[in-house]
Amino acid sequence: MKKWMVLVACFSGLAGASRVVMDTRLSPQPTYVSDAQTTRVLRDTFAPGNVPGCRDARVTDETPGAFTRRGARQTAYLVHVCGNSRLVIYEGGRIVKSLSNIGDAIGNIGDINGDGVDDLLFLAKFYGHGSNTVQDASLVTLAGGKFRTLFDLPEAAVDECSSANAYTLAYRVTVQPGTRPVLTLNHYQGDCVAGARLFETKTVTLH
Repeated sequence: MKKWMVLVACFSGLAGASRVVMDTRLSPQPTYVSDAQTTRVLRDTFAPGNVPGCRDARVTDETPGAFTRRGARQTAYLVHVCGNSRLVIYEGGRIVKSLSNIGDAIGNIGDINGDGVDDLLFLAKFYGHGSNTVQDASLVTLAGGKFRTLFDLPEAAVDECSSANAYTLAYRVTVQPGTRPVLTLNHYQGDCVAGARLFETKTVTLH
């Protein structure tokens, strides 16, 4: 399957209040940064003269937050080069964290586990046959500068409308933040004509 970039809308809120962290029924457009900022991020990521010469080189999803430590003023970007992606986090005008092959889109979902740092949503979209697509999602933390997955949701969205069976799947996920966050997963299914309908709802407590 071929990776493709997709952006999901994320909504933050007050600590302790339930909020939406993902809704794959939505189809927002990618958010690209300016040409000047793209040049700067590519230069800082690869060092001058070492930026790969791929035509698809781009920088997306400028995302402010405190991702590695409490109270930090940081900005995350996704760098896309030669079919691969890299997460880079700036603080004080320089990159303080870089991770390869993260996914295709990110979003700040706020501090869901009470450790004082903002957590991230990662999304990856893959093409199958024809225009069929699958999106996988992960909620992650970089607290202390260490990458840790809080929750994985394979097939967070499926579009099989060009296949013989023709169906769609999607999720709307809300979180009740806390030391043990509680996710509510609303699972939708559809037949590509009538649209997606709620199929089931379940909760998951994170540790």
